[in-house]
Amino acid sequence: MKCQRKRQNSLAVGMAALALGFLMGFISANGAEKSRSGGRPNILLIVPDALRAKQLPCYGYQHIRTSALDSMVRNGVLFKYCFVKTPDTDDSFSYLFSGQWFGSEGLKKGEKTLAQYLKEDGYHTVGFISSNNLMSLKTPPENGYGRGFDEYFQDEALARPPFQRKNEKTTADILGWLDRSKNLSKPFFLFAHYVDPHSPYEPSYDAEIEKIDHELDCIVEKLKELALYENTLLVFTSDHGESLGDHGSPDGHGWFLYAEQIQVPLIMKFPGNRYARLVDQVVRHIDIMPTILDFAGVKFEKKSMNGESLLPAIEGNNKLGLVSYHSTGPSRVCPEGLNGVIFEDQNRIYHYIQGRFSSRYRELFELREDPDEIHNLVENPRLAAVVKQAQQHVARFRLQPKTSDQKTSSEPPQRIPREKLEALKALGYVAGGTPAPSKMSHDFLMQIRLNSIGTVVYSDFIRHPEWGKSLQDSRSPRKLVTVDNDRFYIISEPRQTIFLFRKNEGFRDLTIEGVTDLVPCSDGKSLVIVRQKRISLLDLERGGADRKDAGLGKLFPCLGLRSDPRNNLYVLMEKRLLKMNEEGKIIRTYEVSVPDSRLLAIDGEENLYLGVLGEIQKWSPGGVRLQSFGRSELRGGICSLAVDSKGDLWVLEKDAPAVTVFDRNGVKKGFFIYNSYDEKWERPVPCLQLFICLDRIYIMDSWEGIFVYSLK
Repeated sequence: MKCQRKRQNSLAVGMAALALGFLMGFISANGAEKSRSGGRPNILLIVPDALRAKQLPCYGYQHIRTSALDSMVRNGVLFKYCFVKTPDTDDSFSYLFSGQWFGSEGLKKGEKTLAQYLKEDGYHTVGFISSNNLMSLKTPPENGYGRGFDEYFQDEALARPPFQRKNEKTTADILGWLDRSKNLSKPFFLFAHYVDPHSPYEPSYDAEIEKIDHELDCIVEKLKELALYENTLLVFTSDHGESLGDHGSPDGHGWFLYAEQIQVPLIMKFPGNRYARLVDQVVRHIDIMPTILDFAGVKFEKKSMNGESLLPAIEGNNKLGLVSYHSTGPSRVCPEGLNGVIFEDQNRIYHYIQGRFSSRYRELFELREDPDEIHNLVENPRLAAVVKQAQQHVARFRLQPKTSDQKTSSEPPQRIPREKLEALKALGYVAGGTPAPSKMSHDFLMQIRLNSIGTVVYSDFIRHPEWGKSLQDSRSPRKLVTVDNDRFYIISEPRQTIFLFRKNEGFRDLTIEGVTDLVPCSDGKSLVIVRQKRISLLDLERGGADRKDAGLGKLFPCLGLRSDPRNNLYVLMEKRLLKMNEEGKIIRTYEVSVPDSRLLAIDGEENLYLGVLGEIQKWSPGGVRLQSFGRSELRGGICSLAVDSKGDLWVLEKDAPAVTVFDRNGVKKGFFIYNSYDEKWERPVPCLQLFICLDRIYIMDSWEGIFVYSLK
């Protein structure tokens, strides 16, 4: 079944033109004579996936046409600032269907849903879904999405690749159902989920939005054809936004808490066009359920929900003073996860974001003047009170007790079935595209006590915006060196470019490519680099000019470089290792082969540690092999070695995010995992380097970036 779209010759109506009608506000003659519920209205809730508000004409975007949505806005209520708690499909629908967000990760058993409330109050409830995510599972782990629906249309094909269905198929099912049910003796609640404009974007994100508008147009035309439109509450929203690369985020969602990922459209067209206005204040996704119930005249206990009815703002433009809380779990671009809050203060809307563990992330934006969140105001002394207020909101959010109807489950967490995991991978929720849903997310080390060694504490994360766009991306760090924990020289793939990174300045490309290894000189004014297996000096004071050194130039072919605490330089050749002093004189030759400088570490006494064939070899400064150890303690191969200021040896394993610490005698002192990917997904982690400078430990892999830990 196809719907013929009514084309408009004019461009889609934008925010400025629509606002005039909203600000005047009116109530139609028909609506004025009806009760709040309008005589048991039908309710239609349409939720496309991953539609960010800022990409719609009614929110100011003027590059697409959405005639159906524009018509809905002209005759209804547009909420300019509506936010979801977390940019994740599973969690977001759980909050939408329950009207609560604290202590809930998925619909719990006994958690009453929107469909259940309506069904118990006389509504016929029907749902249509387009993605595997929302399939209602009858066997563990039961997710509750179909709870309360008389009919829940989930194509069995959603259990097989590609785990989603086309828009037109879902719309055809909806139109067919409306035709068959036009003579229902009771009002209906119809929920429709569309997978677009979720990635992959075919042919583009904007084009997929126009497809969704077409499906909405088809449904509205059918409602009018069946004389149902005038008595239908039509609600249009989305489960979350989409990054589209903004703020250095990979495509997708779930990475950060910027507005493009948590601000969603919310439009309500009431029966008889009863209201038409712009609501220009903060509202939340969890407010949709109590608003629908309130308008339909369905009784519910307010204390059972965190959401609040928006009717006071709709009917009388009353200020609700709502605070919107946000969170996202750990991901490969933000290991600690984030908490955030959006609230109004003196007619300004502030958005505050902070890390769950460290102070690395602290951002404050004013959304009315800076909707794209470009200007971080967190250090503005005039806004110190606002920052304090925001932090108090976040603290209350983290301590918020469960709602009265929620019960703490004593059931152990259930393993995700492999077929469900495969579906999530295909939809981009696992190991690419976007991170896993919170109930399946991998974890990153935040803090661990290692007996006599001390406490390893997460303190920072270094990531270039181009690193980790996807897990298959070749753009990633390769090696890092620093002598002061302030200036970092980083080799980046795929062109083996050198970047200078400083915390307060970000990344600066030194425009030097083809570099396979580097060591900073003790004077801090130059770098010794290896390019095409030749050694040269880079003069940092002259913008990275290549300074030839006749002595170093003779050392060919060179495989890599290392330095020790006494500023001696170690040159890795094909079958030997050369030790040079600061004057450039060769003072020792070791008859060993070290293919990669990451497999070499030197302690303060100039003892050498080599990672060879799954074990550690210790050599004296004089070139005598003293001992071998670690073969039985290490699970796999060796990726990288480093020695701390106490003389302990840290070993990062190959293809596993595991670190083992040995004392100078080869006795194991500690062990930890910094990234649970291999434990959860049984796939190797592409570890690259472990580097130690003073009290800082740097761990690098090509999926994420550079983890920074302090040793206390």
